Amino acid sequence: AGKTGKALTGRMLGIALPVALSSYVRSALTTIEQLLVPSGLKKSGLSGENALAQYGVIQGMVMPVIMFPSAFLNAFSSLLVPELSECHERKNNKQINHIISRVFHVTLLFSIGVSGILISFPKELGMAIYNSTDASLFIKALAPLIMVMYLDNVVDGMLKGLNQQVSSMRYNIIDSLVSIAMVYFLLPVTGIGGYVAVIYVSELLNAFLSMNRLIHVTDFRVRFFDWAVKPIIAIFFASTAVRVSAFAFGTGLATDVPSVVLYLAVTVLLYILFLWMMSCITSDDLLMVKAVLK
Repeated sequence: AGKTGKALTGRMLGIALPVALSSYVRSALTTIEQLLVPSGLKKSGLSGENALAQYGVIQGMVMPVIMFPSAFLNAFSSLLVPELSECHERKNNKQINHIISRVFHVTLLFSIGVSGILISFPKELGMAIYNSTDASLFIKALAPLIMVMYLDNVVDGMLKGLNQQVSSMRYNIIDSLVSIAMVYFLLPVTGIGGYVAVIYVSELLNAFLSMNRLIHVTDFRVRFFDWAVKPIIAIFFASTAVRVSAFAFGTGLATDVPSVVLYLAVTVLLYILFLWMMSCITSDDLLMVKAVLK
């Protein structure tokens, strides 16, 4: 019993310590990055007030809009760790691949839909949420990155469930160090556009490293056409249909809250309909999402 207890304690510490260390180190590095950004923007020629204002628009207005929908995916991440850990202990690779495939599929469908909506209605969302268009340009600029951001969050949870938390910690630290270096050297030259580039490089690097590790430790394979290309086509036609309909009725796209909510609701319904028509979703997928969101 004593040996079993020690073994269990060792395994728990093997999971908890890398996760905690990663969190502490990344928090410290993120703080350094956040302190360097306004300074770098000032060096690019902006006044201190304008530098803080532009940085505030991205961090205080744009990122909350982009990241808020990901809250619906947090349920996936929280359920993945214990379920994948159990399959990993039993060496049930078939079930591991099944779980990863289903979650990848649903995450891509969801994130591509969110990305398409933000790309199509940035001005309307900016006005409805903030009564301002200050964030609209940056919402549209960062919206294509949503698929990568959401996938990276889910993959991070899956790696922890597969006992790959040390690798996850390493990738997070590498990502933060690269971001700090880019902020320090790039922002004084390129200004706010450089900060957008930093966000892109940071997210793409972390996602690439994490997904490469996930593929390496499993037999999982991405079905790119069914999981990415078809949903992109579906959200394009759904959002285009809503925009064209608004102008066809002679009203154009309004920016009041009820109208924007209506645009989003119709776009989502059309998106789901087109996904169903292209066999991208099944009743099993819908039941899975419903069960997770309960």
